[in-house]
Amino acid sequence: MSDAEKVVLKAVETQWIAATLGVIPNYRDSGPILNTLFTKAFQYAQENKVEIIGSPICIYHDNTIRESNIPIETIIPIAQEISANEEVWVYQLPKVNNMASIVHKGSFATIEKVYDILENWIKDNNYQINGSLREIYIVNDQGGDNSVTEIQYPVEKIKNKKNFFSWLLSLFNNRD
Repeated sequence: MSDAEKVVLKAVETQWIAATLGVIPNYRDSGPILNTLFTKAFQYAQENKVEIIGSPICIYHDNTIRESNIPIETIIPIAQEISANEEVWVYQLPKVNNMASIVHKGSFATIEKVYDILENWIKDNNYQINGSLREIYIVNDQGGDNSVTEIQYPVEKIKNKKNFFSWLLSLFNNRD
C-alpha cells in the first residue's frame, strides 16, 4: 500500500460552496453529466466574482449500491457567500468531525481497490458510515493515470460493539 492509499481520520471544516444537483445514469457514463454540472457551478462563481478556494467535489447522495439513476451534487468551494439562482445553490457545507479519507493516485479504472481499502478500514476500526460519500478531484486528468482523487466517508464510532481487548478485560473483572 502506498502512502497515498492510507486511511486518515480527520475533521473537515465548514465551507461555502456553489453546488449543482443532478442524476447520473451509472458510474461509468457519468463524465459528460459531471462536466456539465461542474461547469455551471464554476461559471456561476466566476460571474459573481467570488474566489474559488479548493478542488471540485462530487457528493453521491445514496450510500446504497445502485446500478443506475444515482443522485449527485457537484460542488465548487468558494471564499464567501454569494446569492444563488435556480440552477446553482450556495450554502455552507457542514463540518464533519470524523471523516475517513483516502487518496487515490491514478486512473478511475483502478479506484475500486481504494474504495475497498477505505470501507474495510471503516469496518475493521469499529466505525459506520453516517453520511454521503465525497470524491474530491485534487488533480483532474479526466479519470486518467495522472488523476489524484480523495475519497471521503463521514463516519461515527459504533458504540455497542466490544473489541477484543474489552472482552479480555471483562474476563478478568468477572472472576469469582
